[in-house]
Amino acid sequence: MTTTGPYTKTIYTVPYSLYRKWYRSKPPFIGDVRPPLAYQFTTVNRDPRSTSGYPASNNTALWANLYGAVDLNGYLTAGYYKAYCKLRDAINDQAQWLVNIAERKQAVDMIEKSANRFLFALQLLSKGRKHAAASALGIILPRNATRYSRPKDAGNIWLEWHFGWSPLLEDIHTGLKILDSDWTTKRCVGRSTCSTNKTVKSSQGVWSQNMTLNARIRMGATVRVTDPAIHTLAQFGVLNPAAVAWELIPFSFLVDWFIPVGDYLNSFTDFLGLELTNTYTTTYVVGSDAQDYRQDPWPPERGACTGASMTRVPSIVYPMLHLRPFKGLSVSRGATAIALLMQFLPRVR
Repeated sequence: MTTTGPYTKTIYTVPYSLYRKWYRSKPPFIGDVRPPLAYQFTTVNRDPRSTSGYPASNNTALWANLYGAVDLNGYLTAGYYKAYCKLRDAINDQAQWLVNIAERKQAVDMIEKSANRFLFALQLLSKGRKHAAASALGIILPRNATRYSRPKDAGNIWLEWHFGWSPLLEDIHTGLKILDSDWTTKRCVGRSTCSTNKTVKSSQGVWSQNMTLNARIRMGATVRVTDPAIHTLAQFGVLNPAAVAWELIPFSFLVDWFIPVGDYLNSFTDFLGLELTNTYTTTYVVGSDAQDYRQDPWPPERGACTGASMTRVPSIVYPMLHLRPFKGLSVSRGATAIALLMQFLPRVR
């Protein structure tokens, strides 16, 4: 493949600004797939409803945020993290089954074992042997319970489903869905959306400015397994002692809800044993910037501008440590936290 460029185009006027930068490629391409190339497009235009000319200077502030030079409130960092996690989960899920499909019998045996394990747990549960059923799913329930405690039993049931039944059924479903295909590589994608806004006011309340940004992020890669043994060891954490040490710290997962320390440590070995090609990260941002100026005896003035930007880089943006904004616990996390908390409370007598 031959790549030429960069090619650029720039337009800058008071009401309108545009910048474009791109590359071109010529075949032959590896696998007859045109690889993603770096691309940048940014445009800002003054809103025609503006009642004054001075807000055209907003172009500079909005331009910097659309171009990615400023990560306002860290919203892009959080967006890249969410997209990376979704891409990582998709890649690891497909990679595991790519290893299995290398030998069909191994994949069939895995599905058969999962199904037998599921049926065996159901049979035990139908006989009232809930401890044995939980053990079959890899869950250990407390055996010192002498009386019925509705809150604690409800927590146990949720933990059984969340960590036992649900993953087992997902494994069976994924295996049956993928086993019918016959490929050695798989295209995986992770997506996320994020937004932010910032308001600035003068101390006298004469002038105010509000900026809003909304972004859509997409990460993609073609995955191929190069070393199944290394990839399996990486998934078990053997090759990343720092991540294992973090997981062994009690309630470290609670810290991960606010600062993704675990995902950051795991990112160093997430894709060992795999080959990722045609990687890319595309960021599309739409923004607006508005200013109001009110000072007697002059009439109020308003100016605004809007813009959009698209940026593509031929790589994956790996997660960084950042503080997640707290927006309340999800239903799943809330139920899990309550269920775990109930395990430490004394049983009601």
